[in-house]
Amino acid sequence: MITVEANVSALWTFQPPFPDLYAAAQVRGIMLGAEPNGISDPFPERDMGAWFRQVPRSGTRYARAIMSYAEAIAGRQADPRHLTPAESLAGWRIGDLSPEEAGPAVEGDFASRVGRHVESVIQMILKDRPRVVVLLGVHCQREFEAQVAPVLRARGEGWVRRVGLPHPTLKTCGYFTLKELGPLDEKILPLDRPLQTFSPHRGW
Repeated sequence: MITVEANVSALWTFQPPFPDLYAAAQVRGIMLGAEPNGISDPFPERDMGAWFRQVPRSGTRYARAIMSYAEAIAGRQADPRHLTPAESLAGWRIGDLSPEEAGPAVEGDFASRVGRHVESVIQMILKDRPRVVVLLGVHCQREFEAQVAPVLRARGEGWVRRVGLPHPTLKTCGYFTLKELGPLDEKILPLDRPLQTFSPHRGW
């Protein structure tokens, strides 16, 4: 039986899906989830950018939701079913707080798994200097605010702006909730302001 803690050595990397386009992008963003789901959705390369490059045009629920978030933050209302990943994600890096491959749900001592990789997350943000860091799902949002944000503030990096959106695999999220999100600029706030989070059930 595979357990969450037994997969510590199965580390993913988080290269941009389209590195050349990302390097040339004037505006960049990072989306962060909790941890890679390598048990129910195995992918041998263990790199999130490579995973997105192989997504078929029809997409998956996860990919369509990620693309819909990218469109919403760009101020567009395009239906991701009619877009390729390259059209939506040229300026994005998609990663996780913990690169340790885990199961279909966040289990065990997730806070400790995040704690082992806080510095890697911080260096990713400081290197890319994104316009926005999108925190996907309540587990990611909680641990980012508890572990990553305090270190960034202590280092004088309060310019980092973030917003919390639903986990991309929720059945209720995706392109059909974009209108409910409304204008996102006013919800993307720096670290000295409270994190704004959206729920498909409660709104902002």
